[in-house]
This record gives sequence, structure tokens and C-alpha cells, in this order.
Amino acid sequence: MDRLLEGVSAKARDAFLARCKEEKVPKGTVLKKEGQSAPGAFSLEKGTLSIRRRSGDEEMEVAVATPKDGILFSLTCLVDGGPSLTTVVVVEECTIRRIDRADCDAFCAEEPEAAAEVLRNLSRLLAGHLRKSDAKIAEMYKTLEEVL
Repeated sequence: MDRLLEGVSAKARDAFLARCKEEKVPKGTVLKKEGQSAPGAFSLEKGTLSIRRRSGDEEMEVAVATPKDGILFSLTCLVDGGPSLTTVVVVEECTIRRIDRADCDAFCAEEPEAAAEVLRNLSRLLAGHLRKSDAKIAEMYKTLEEVL
């Protein structure tokens, strides 16, 4: 959650983290499923996760995540409550820190100044993901043109 809370006062950071739930999750657990709604976002504190996407009729692993990667999962679900873009499965028992959308909204209502910073950070993170996706699409399009 560190990247989401950059620039937030210690007091507001503590208030936000108090709304987060820390959970130990056993190996093999599906934390979220592609296409299904997720209640909010989470960070990986300990353990290893497999990130998967459907391609045609099969599901394939697109990445493996560890705490050092600093990934915040389900940011889009936190923002709009829509369906998850990936499936995330616990490879090695893990500890996650989760913030539900309703708790995040309540924090924003109670701490408007800190909320503005959290929302700026959230926007930056989502913009970064969008830029990476655009670059990958452009690369795939170029490869497709070369093949055809």
C-alpha cells in the first residue's frame, strides 16, 4: 500500500491502514477471478502469487508476484467495482493487506485532504498501467504487420 499512500500524513496513513484487513491465505487459494467482481484492492505482504489471464479457451500465467514487486492488485475494482482483469492464485502461503471499496470511500469522506493525495497516487498508478498496455498493444500490432 506504500505507493498508494505516498505523500499522505502519518496520521492519515494510520487511519487508512486501520481500514485495511491483513489476511493469511493458504496455498492454492484463488484471491480473485478474471471477469468477476472484486471487493477492493490488496497488496502482497508475504508469499508468492500467480497472475493469470485467459487466452482463447485456456488460462495462462502471465506473471509471478512477490512482495518486492510492490504490486497493488485490483486497482480498477477499487475505482469502479467492475470485473477483475486477471485471476490471482496463491502459489506459496501469503499474507495480504486488503482495502474494500466501501472502506476506501469512507476514508475519503472522512479525510478529504489525504483522499486527494491517495486519488492522485491511484491515478498515477492506473496511468502507468495504461501506458504499459498501450506500448504492448503497439508492439503486438507492429509484430502482426511484419508477419502479414
